[in-house]
Amino acid sequence: RLYQDDAEWYGDSSFVWRLALARRSAGDTMRSLSLAAEGVARFPKDSRLYLLYADLVRSDGRTAIARGVERFPDVAELRLLRAQE
Repeated sequence: RLYQDDAEWYGDSSFVWRLALARRSAGDTMRSLSLAAEGVARFPKDSRLYLLYADLVRSDGRTAIARGVERFPDVAELRLLRAQE
């Protein structure tokens, strides 16, 4: 984890939320999702973090399948998931 030595990372859920939002705005959805997931685990009572995490999971799921089909066009399971969308 990049922020494991940062006191704000461990004590301030709004810092984690803002950082995940900034990553998302910068187009780095995978890192944003990772930060949000770590934030939810660290601050389980923060509804803003959970809402961001849920939204990222939902939107990244569709994108991940498309990326997977591009990377692995011969994998039938990925093509099936894409067709089921």
